[in-house]
Amino acid sequence: MNSYFIYYTSVIMSSIFASLSQKIGKKGKPNVLLFATSFLLLTFLMGLRSTSVGVDDLNYFRDYNMANNLSVLEYYLITPREPGYYLLNRLVFLLFDDFRFLIFITSFITILFFYLFFYSQNSKISLGLAVLIFSSTQYFFYFGIIRLGLAVSIVSYGYTFLINQNKKKFVFFVFLASMFHFSALFNVCFLLLNTKYGHNYGSKSVGKVLIIIPFIFLVIKQIMGDVGKYQGYLENSSLFSLGFITSLPFLILGVIYYKISKKNNLNFRFYMVLVYLKIMIEIFGPYIGMSRMIWYVNIGICCIIASAYKTSKEIFIKNLIVLLTVLYCIMYSYFSYFGNSSRSKYMMPYKTILFSQE
Repeated sequence: MNSYFIYYTSVIMSSIFASLSQKIGKKGKPNVLLFATSFLLLTFLMGLRSTSVGVDDLNYFRDYNMANNLSVLEYYLITPREPGYYLLNRLVFLLFDDFRFLIFITSFITILFFYLFFYSQNSKISLGLAVLIFSSTQYFFYFGIIRLGLAVSIVSYGYTFLINQNKKKFVFFVFLASMFHFSALFNVCFLLLNTKYGHNYGSKSVGKVLIIIPFIFLVIKQIMGDVGKYQGYLENSSLFSLGFITSLPFLILGVIYYKISKKNNLNFRFYMVLVYLKIMIEIFGPYIGMSRMIWYVNIGICCIIASAYKTSKEIFIKNLIVLLTVLYCIMYSYFSYFGNSSRSKYMMPYKTILFSQE
C-alpha cells in the first residue's frame, strides 16, 4: 500500500504543479519554478530508485561494469551497445565511479526532454493533463528501460522542430537519439510529411508516411536483426494485433475535435499523425516484431486529450474529459505496471537508495 501511495502521490502532485505553472505563468509561459517542481518530482522518484526497481537495471549494471573494465574492442565483441550509451557509461565512471549516478543521470535526461516538449506546446495543451497522462501511462515504462527512454524522450523533443518545419534540427535529434537506441531511426519517416504549404499536413503526405511504415519496419528489423542483442525484440508474436482498438477512441476524439474547431492547427494535426502512427504500429508491430516503436509516438495521446481540454469552451466537456482521463489513467497504470501485471514484480515494492545500503 505504501508503494501505491508513493507512485500515485508523485503522479498527482507532478500533474498539479504542472497545471499551476500554466495558470500562474505570465506572458503565455509556464511558471518555471512550479514546472521545475513537477519535473523534479518525477525525476527523483525514478532517479533515486533502487536497482531492484525496474526491469533491466541489473543488466545495465553488468554492462556498466563491462564498459569500464574491458577495452573498447573487448566490450564491443561481447555486447555492441550504441556509442552514445557506451560513452555515457565511461563518463559516469570517470566522474563518479558509481552506477547509481548513471540511473539518476539517465532519469534526469529522460524526464527533462519530455518536459521540454510539453513546455514547447504550452500554448496548445493543458500541461496538467499532459503530465498526468504521460506520468501514468508512459513514465513507469522507463523504470529500467534506460536506453529506449533516452531515445524516445530526445525524439519527442525533436518533434518540436518538426512542427515548426525545421527538419534539419529534427534530424539532428533523431541522430542523437539513435546514439542511445538505434530504433530511433524509425522516425526518419516523418521527413515525408509536407508542411511547406499553408502550415498543413496534407492527406497525401500523411498517406505516404502510413504506407511507408511497414517498409521502414522491415529495414530496421533487418539492421537490428544483425545485432545479437536485439534478437529478442524481433520475434514475431502474431500476424496482426487487435491492440489498436484501444487507441481508436483517441483518434475519434481527435477527428471530432478537429471537425468542430475548424481551425488550421498545425500542432493538433501533428498530434493526430502521431496517433495514426500509433495505430499502424499496433496493427503491424507484432508481425514485423517491432512493437516497441510505439513508444516514440505515444506522446500523441497525451497531447490530443490535453489539447482538446485546453481549447474547449464548455465546462461540461472539460469536466467530462478530466473524468474520463483520470479513470483511464488509473486503469492503465494499474493493469500495465501494478496489480497483476507482469511488471508489478519489478515495481513493487518501491525502494530507494536513500534508505538502503546499495
